[in-house]
Amino acid sequence: MARILLELMGMGEKLTCKKNAGFTTAEFVITIAIVGILTAIAIPNFMVWRSNSKLIGASHNLRGNLEMAKFRAIPENATVAVLLTFITTDVRSNDYT
Repeated sequence: MARILLELMGMGEKLTCKKNAGFTTAEFVITIAIVGILTAIAIPNFMVWRSNSKLIGASHNLRGNLEMAKFRAIPENATVAVLLTFITTDVRSNDYT
């Protein structure tokens, strides 16, 4: 469509179409090198971000369990325990087994 418009305006003969078969080997190698460098920079940062987000998630979970224990203890007027294990946390009232 654009070629037809240019030909109508008298500029069609100035256009030259060059057929590209694809990437050259040098372009491909440079692209792979850049991707490799960016990956080498990103992976350690991603690992730090992942461990930090796990720690933040665990602290939010613990805080939520402590709040739930507080809100269960007040209306029941009872002692409530938050049991911490390696797998999960549990809130129990008057049952310490």
